[in-house]
This record gives sequence, structure tokens and C-alpha cells, in this order.
Amino acid sequence: MKIGQKIGEGSCSEVFEWENDNKIIKLAKSNINKIAMQREFENNLAVWKMNH
Repeated sequence: MKIGQKIGEGSCSEVFEWENDNKIIKLAKSNINKIAMQREFENNLAVWKMNH
């Protein structure tokens, strides 16, 4: 598995292409704390559930 091209960045994470199946990987930045990371996860999970 290989991280591809960077496709986005926010204050808490960077987003990269992942493999070749329209997947992404979101990597937290070192400045993020546990509470902010949990909120980020919950927001992403809610968006994912809207599409399934």
C-alpha cells in the first residue's frame, strides 16, 4: 500500500490519495490533541454514513 499525491490539507490533518480505488487517507498533524482528533473522526464518520 502506498500513499499517493496530497489532495488536501486542513488545520488538523493532511489528505492523500490511497491506492487506486478512489480511496483517501487522512493523517493527523502533530499539533492535534486527542479531543480534536475524536471530533474529526466523528465528523468524518457522519459524512461517510450519509453516502452509504
